[in-house]
Amino acid sequence: MRAYTLLVPSGIIIRTRLKTMARGWESKAVEEQIEEAAQAAREQAPDAPPPETIERKHRLDGLRLVRSRLAEQLQRAQTVTQRQMLHQQLRVLDAEIAVLESEIRDSKFEHA
Repeated sequence: MRAYTLLVPSGIIIRTRLKTMARGWESKAVEEQIEEAAQAAREQAPDAPPPETIERKHRLDGLRLVRSRLAEQLQRAQTVTQRQMLHQQLRVLDAEIAVLESEIRDSKFEHA
């Protein structure tokens, strides 16, 4: 129990004792609610792709965005060295994109 002293605007002093709840109880309850909501979402959408596939798709989208930026830079490149560097970066990105696309394709067949 903790003792509290309050001074209200009228000048009256109020002393009270309040029981405090153990720390962590609320966070545990919130954690349980989050887990229950996630479980309910999984049960309602059994055809939904697994989190790994969703993560791969987000990464793929990011790589495609980077590739489009590099392609734009390539169009504006003025020196041979810049073009060579950008072509090399595009080849690396294309390889990564191909790997992710095949992983996503393979995961669709596994869960179908």
